[in-house]
Amino acid sequence: DTPHSVWLGMMEGYSLLSGHLVRRYGNRVNPDAHPAGVIATGTLGPVYAEAFASDVLSARLMGAEVALDVQHVLLGRPPVPGRYTLALSAVHDGGRVGGTSKPLTLAHLDATAVVLRRGRKGQRVEA
Repeated sequence: DTPHSVWLGMMEGYSLLSGHLVRRYGNRVNPDAHPAGVIATGTLGPVYAEAFASDVLSARLMGAEVALDVQHVLLGRPPVPGRYTLALSAVHDGGRVGGTSKPLTLAHLDATAVVLRRGRKGQRVEA
């Protein structure tokens, strides 16, 4: 619920916003490595952004996603944000540390529209 945040530490089960490029990632799979990841988020009007690096010192795996709340742009601030969004995400893997893997970069464009939202039993849901 905060407009901006920065978090440093272990990444376990981390997903980059929509989870299309990075889902349930952990940076401490190797028992001999103890990297500290960083995640930064920010909101500015209808734009929400999240960026991460798997290791602050080497930044082997890093990425970002920027989401635009289309309803906010077209009709003003919505009562429930994030129902209609366009998002662009990109992730870069610098290759295996000490290995022979080549660097790889992936990008993904995503559109989301929430048509029906159901709450838990007994909860009131606004449509």
